[in-house]
Amino acid sequence: MAPTARRGVVAWDDAFGALRDFAKRHGHCRVPRDLTVQGVSLYSWAARQRAGRARLTASQRRRLEGIPGWAWNRKDAAWERTFALLEFYVTEHGDACVLRSYCSGGIALGKWVNKQRAERRALSEDRRRKLERLPGWRWQARASAWEERLHLLRDFVREHGHARVPRTHRVGDVGLGAWAGRQRLAYRRGVLAPNRVAALEALPGWQWHLSRGSRSAVSAAA
Repeated sequence: MAPTARRGVVAWDDAFGALRDFAKRHGHCRVPRDLTVQGVSLYSWAARQRAGRARLTASQRRRLEGIPGWAWNRKDAAWERTFALLEFYVTEHGDACVLRSYCSGGIALGKWVNKQRAERRALSEDRRRKLERLPGWRWQARASAWEERLHLLRDFVREHGHARVPRTHRVGDVGLGAWAGRQRLAYRRGVLAPNRVAALEALPGWQWHLSRGSRSAVSAAA
């Protein structure tokens, strides 16, 4: 049945249905201010539900809480927005091992991730479960320096399609090319830990011994 409106008021079920449909399409409840249902702002309707939470029936509260990304206050909404950025990061990078310095959309995502780890005991069970379901999530304060450089190398491979990093290549203050060279040297000497060997060999195009032609191509790309 089509939404009904009387004197600018949309029936609760109709507005709820519109919000639920919006969340299904966009994956969140951050309704734009100009979105309307039968001429009534859905943004304002959602704000009224939050402000009038105590006046809602238990059924209405449960239904709202069942919508993906619904939050009752701004702090909760901000957490959900940042978590959505982390989910997108996982989609792009394959895991939740975010570098401390990483930012996305003007948000210091790396610092936010570390804050969640530091405040683990204060997080709700629902938030802990959501974080733990992410591939590669862990509660340690931060990744080791070696793992951070491996992450940078993964980004390089994703961008360039190979792991032949020019020796002079740097990412910020990290000499990624020199680091990759040290891993190959450690491997030839037999002193690279097996788990690190496996992690590097999992990278598309990784080679332990670069041919003379590969070295020339890498030097030319430097």
